[in-house]
Amino acid sequence: LQAPKEATDAMDLGSAFHLLALEPEREGAALAVWAEGARRGKAYEAWEAANAGKLLLTQAAYDTAKAMAQSVRSSPQAKPYLAGGESEVTLQWEEVDALLSHNTQMKGRCDYLLPDVVVDLKATRSAAVEPFGKQMFDAKVHAQIALYRSGAFKRDGLMRRGVLIATDNTFPY
Repeated sequence: LQAPKEATDAMDLGSAFHLLALEPEREGAALAVWAEGARRGKAYEAWEAANAGKLLLTQAAYDTAKAMAQSVRSSPQAKPYLAGGESEVTLQWEEVDALLSHNTQMKGRCDYLLPDVVVDLKATRSAAVEPFGKQMFDAKVHAQIALYRSGAFKRDGLMRRGVLIATDNTFPY
């Protein structure tokens, strides 16, 4: 096990993007936006305390995450994969390795689950095919999606294909 990473602005942007794209109905309960300038001082500290448990964003980060989510949700290619399913699904299952006679307890959280598709949503500096493909390969996203497909199959017996939806995290998204 690894110690949890301290959240960075980029991680917060990604979390906000996921929430706004996959669970927009949770926006008010899960996000708080600071629009008063620098994040310091008594006013900021009071605001931070009043919004404990929420994802805290600057106005600029919120605007970017909102635009990214709108871009994905309105995309003719992505739209069919973001409706009629379950978002942020936690899967737990046992992987059996017959060669090694060893079972491994697995757990994963897939972004969106449809009866025939496991969807993974990514925000990146560039969703252009070449740099994005290399970045996803280096991050082993293909293996992650394969594991989610296995976990979903163990959950309900349905075979699913994997779909990766990506957007740039800078304009024009």
